[in-house]
Amino acid sequence: MLLFYTVFLGSYPLFTPDEGRYAEIALNMIHTSDYITPRVNGAIFLDKPILYFWLQACAIKLLGVNEWAVRLFPALFGILGVIITYSCGRVLFDRRSGLIAAIILATTPLYFGGTHYANLDLEVAVLISCSLLTFLSALYSPHRLYFLFIAYASAALAFLTKGLIGFVFPIMIIGTWVLLTKQWRVLKKIYFIPGLILIMSIVTPWYILVQKANPSFIHYFFVGQQITRYLSGRIFNNQMPIWFFIPVILIGFLPWIFFVLPAFLKSISPENPIKLFLLLWVTIVFTFFSIPHSKLVGYILPIFPPFALLVGHYLSATWNQSKRFLFIICVSVNIIFLLTLTASASYLNRTSVKPLALQLQHIIQPQDEVVAYFRYYQDIPFYFGQHITVAADWSPSIIEQNDNWLREFWNSTLFENKKNNRFINEYVFWQRWQTKHLLVLVSANRLDQFRIHTKNYSILGEYNNVFLISNSSDAIKAK
Repeated sequence: MLLFYTVFLGSYPLFTPDEGRYAEIALNMIHTSDYITPRVNGAIFLDKPILYFWLQACAIKLLGVNEWAVRLFPALFGILGVIITYSCGRVLFDRRSGLIAAIILATTPLYFGGTHYANLDLEVAVLISCSLLTFLSALYSPHRLYFLFIAYASAALAFLTKGLIGFVFPIMIIGTWVLLTKQWRVLKKIYFIPGLILIMSIVTPWYILVQKANPSFIHYFFVGQQITRYLSGRIFNNQMPIWFFIPVILIGFLPWIFFVLPAFLKSISPENPIKLFLLLWVTIVFTFFSIPHSKLVGYILPIFPPFALLVGHYLSATWNQSKRFLFIICVSVNIIFLLTLTASASYLNRTSVKPLALQLQHIIQPQDEVVAYFRYYQDIPFYFGQHITVAADWSPSIIEQNDNWLREFWNSTLFENKKNNRFINEYVFWQRWQTKHLLVLVSANRLDQFRIHTKNYSILGEYNNVFLISNSSDAIKAK
């Protein structure tokens, strides 16, 4: 499994914006030795908690500045999720059910894709799943304390990865399950007070330190980025219809999706509290993420482990020669397809500008300034190894319309005591064009606008419809 999940991790450039942004944050932590306040291009970025950036920084320190290091922990979390699914499936059902469920989870396209994409969605999905599955297993295992310790610790780590949902989902799912099954005695068995102490000991140190360093953090993060983002999704990006996750699940859980309906029908029984727990898990998470307007594909990943367990137990209970043959075919086809897809990911990546960043490393001179013109290329600082200047329209009316890098940089001013000279408007850009040596990254659709102001430039490179241009004779000679 380790080979299956890691063989092509470093074979393709970082996808942007997420992979480039998060990799740069981790690299910036290493360069500045500030492991409390994340930064993007030198600007404070407090939209997400800290755990994932710590892990990425560890991987980069150990393995160097490369894509393999950036994607290592998503792959490791993916493997952890498969192991937890098997282990808890064995406790809750039987060994064969756990094994089938683990293989199903490992070979679903969306889950596998999450292990090869460096953002927070797969990690928080695995941690939430780990918390819920170990909690449920604690009720059916003689090793109750062991499982409960993992459950509470996983919830705390999920909170340090993505915020409130690390607590919200376990509370909603477990609470609803207890209400429906009337298993009030469960509450006496879960060591709630020691568990709460464990959670607080894991969670609070960073939140206290980051609040001390950035006094507006608590309100900005919990009210602005967590509650408001959920309740008022229209001011954020990725506006999607309420049914958005239906096709995501249908495609992302192939080919196992064809077994979901019979598995669900076989599971609907108030006499089976384990399956009811898994059904509630799927229903609550799906409903929760379908309500807001802002949606991303990876949000739905927490329902994949219970899906896999329900289907795994169904297949195990109805196992015969034909099902065994079909299972082997499905697994084999998915493995071949997924490995082929990741092997060709470099050709599918139309967002990276890695070659231009590497070119900048070769031609940059001490007097040169690198500027991104009206678009921030998230992977440039990671590959280039330096911060860059960003020229854009920073008027509030424009920023309010864009939930992207513009707003991220603008929001950083809430925590900065001084003006950041890396973020300039068009007027300042053209002043510098006349007085400094500039290396400018400009997209193809902005090049015509650029030409209105000047024709005194040279094109040094082009990749993915992004041009590297310069007004510097030194850079032209270096070309």
